Amino acid sequence: METDWSPSRATSKVSIASALMTSGGLSSGGKTQTRMTFAWWIITRLSWRFEMIPKSRIPTHPGEILLEEFLKPLNLTQVDLAAHIGVPVQRVNEIVRGKRGITPETAWLFSQAFGTTPEFWINLQSQS
Repeated sequence: METDWSPSRATSKVSIASALMTSGGLSSGGKTQTRMTFAWWIITRLSWRFEMIPKSRIPTHPGEILLEEFLKPLNLTQVDLAAHIGVPVQRVNEIVRGKRGITPETAWLFSQAFGTTPEFWINLQSQS
């Protein structure tokens, strides 16, 4: 993704109207000011095709999401996570391997550890 921003100059006539102007009193003739405005464009090279997810596919287990979207990007091990949230390593390992589901307690612990919500983890579980 490329981001390109460049300044553009817009010139406008500025007129200062006072309360006296409405009664035929004073107003300035105005002076020309140049103001800077910044416009930027995001140029992406994405393919704009939509792919439907087949309804017959096997749902992604929350453990796979935990591993691929949280543990790996944060360079955390299952042992690190288990120690941080105070649960046995076996619980985290079974979730990652798809052998165990997300309980409300685990959802709350994961939400505290990763800055998500318990509902995020419960919804993942209900969709799997």
